[in-house]
Amino acid sequence: KFIVLSVAATNITSSSFPFTTHGWMLINSKGTIYEEYEDTIGNIENYINMQDLSPNIPKSGKMVFQVPKSDTGFSLNVSKAGSNDLYSIAIPTK
Repeated sequence: KFIVLSVAATNITSSSFPFTTHGWMLINSKGTIYEEYEDTIGNIENYINMQDLSPNIPKSGKMVFQVPKSDTGFSLNVSKAGSNDLYSIAIPTK
């Protein structure tokens, strides 16, 4: 199955940069780690990875992960650049 996440990001710095989801991981309840699915077909502008973020202008896009049908209980783990901060976001699934 595929899990498609809608992601919104805002650049709070003073200059533009390409936003990357490199290092973001989807983790199931058993601790199995999944990286973003790279073989997605479609308009690249629909995806958040590598979109240019201008200061203070929100940008939205998708992230796609392929996981086994039996997997449940997901969280998205994101680290804050330039720090040791790690955020774990619970992902509701049907």
